[in-house]
Amino acid sequence: MNPFVYLAITVLLVVAVVLTGTGPKGGKPVARTRLMKTARLFLFAGMVLFAGLGVAATVRHLDPHPAARSTP
Repeated sequence: MNPFVYLAITVLLVVAVVLTGTGPKGGKPVARTRLMKTARLFLFAGMVLFAGLGVAATVRHLDPHPAARSTP
């Protein structure tokens, strides 16, 4: 398998753990604190940022530069 597949699976697992608030046994409960809400906000902002960068890169790849086309 492609290494990006393993990376994607890892990212999905980490996001699932972060969003559900799952922690180690005996750890401090932080699921309902302001710190966890802030962490979730930054996680969401990062996802939106990188999704936007991915879309922009895809659009640029499909049409790299409109002026570069040769006219007949």
